[in-house]
Amino acid sequence: MPALVPLTCPRCQAGLDAEPEQVVFLCPACTGAWQLDDSPESPARLLPLTLRYAPELRGSVGRPFWVASGQVQTGQREVHGWGSQERAAVELWATPRRFFVPAFKCDLNSTLELGRRLLNEAPKPPAGAPAPFVPVVVTARNLRGLAEFVIISIEAERGDNLKTLRFSLELGEPELWILP
Repeated sequence: MPALVPLTCPRCQAGLDAEPEQVVFLCPACTGAWQLDDSPESPARLLPLTLRYAPELRGSVGRPFWVASGQVQTGQREVHGWGSQERAAVELWATPRRFFVPAFKCDLNSTLELGRRLLNEAPKPPAGAPAPFVPVVVTARNLRGLAEFVIISIEAERGDNLKTLRFSLELGEPELWILP
């Protein structure tokens, strides 16, 4: 039977508060931010994490998003019938994009809606003061799969009866941004 291990800050050894399913923790003593590394190839451990806070948060509770720069390489795109939007797809993905995935608890439709909206709005990296935020329950390891799902949802909404889509996605290192 696995042993329960107290959750303590790796830097100062202070106790860390945690909610069920939470994967990012803030130390109340040294203000360090830590993410749970629960990768199957190593025992669970806490890794340092840098947070970026939106300046607009002043006094409000933020929402955490995993963010990574990425490049999409489009491959095969087949449609039923005619009217392919392949040219529009190639143009959209021709330049690197910043992908956003909610790190807080929300349903799949909200995840896709927020991911698409923020991909199109392309907010700049925030540089505000620390602020409270809702618990992070989605790990950075989920970023790739959810970003790919956002890509598929964008392409499926083009209205050209998409039949087949093949693409590759190269992602940079994920960051955690706290946005309004």
